Amino acid sequence: MRRIWNLPVRTHCRLLGPICNLLPLKSKLNCRSASFIVRGLSSTNRTVNFVVRNDVFCSRILSPIECNAFYCTSSYGLSVADLDCVNKRSAWRVMQQLKIAPMSNSLNVIVELLGIKFNSLYMLLLNDDDVTFILDFLCTS
Repeated sequence: MRRIWNLPVRTHCRLLGPICNLLPLKSKLNCRSASFIVRGLSSTNRTVNFVVRNDVFCSRILSPIECNAFYCTSSYGLSVADLDCVNKRSAWRVMQQLKIAPMSNSLNVIVELLGIKFNSLYMLLLNDDDVTFILDFLCTS
């Protein structure tokens, strides 16, 4: 993403997702893991249901399924019983509250400067060198 947007190499990875309007990779993996586990818990196949239920509620971090369930729910401050609440909507809400809110002003400026840099926005006051300098400062500070 840094190359596509021509951002500095040292741009903080927390800025990349919101700039591109994408969820961070960890959040996407949490959602997919939670979805997989919830589908296993609600499966009509008794063997699948038993294995997943046993791993989630009885293994105590000994199985990969339980490790994923614990990590997913602890990332969102939920209990394992609330695993079905982990989805993209909750991931966006957590990202907005914890990660984007403290740096929302910087993100807005970065997005607008990228618009100026790639000619989707127009501004007479700044030339390309000024825009590049400001982007470098905002992305690496």
